[in-house]
Amino acid sequence: MAVPTVTVRFNAERLTEVVLRRAERAMGPTQLEAVKCVKIELNHPGSGRTYSRGKNGRVHIASAPGETPAKDYGGLQSDVNLSADTFRQGNVVVSKVFDKADYAAALEFKPSENGGRPFMTSIPHKYGKRLVYIFQHFFNKA
Repeated sequence: MAVPTVTVRFNAERLTEVVLRRAERAMGPTQLEAVKCVKIELNHPGSGRTYSRGKNGRVHIASAPGETPAKDYGGLQSDVNLSADTFRQGNVVVSKVFDKADYAAALEFKPSENGGRPFMTSIPHKYGKRLVYIFQHFFNKA
């Protein structure tokens, strides 16, 4: 006697495409949140050396070694931006947040004893849970 059967077929290739499209849609809000996180890191006074700036003698407190750069005129903060394109590298969805200020790379990559003040590389560690939450929220909404 025949047994009633339901056959479930799973097209993994199609599912992968659906997941990747949803991930691409979730990256926009996640990028915006990452930009916000970088700007938060750059919006604080330093605890390093105090000195006068400019003709009016405005006082600036620099960042100490190991700290993110202290806000001075806000140029570094205002130059934080996101790439307009989200793209795939195989099954990985990629988008980028960057700082286009001329001196951003030197601050990010020089050792702190030589004046480096990394402000981007700490974002995944400090704000990772927040970014994952945003990504998941928009992934599930997509």
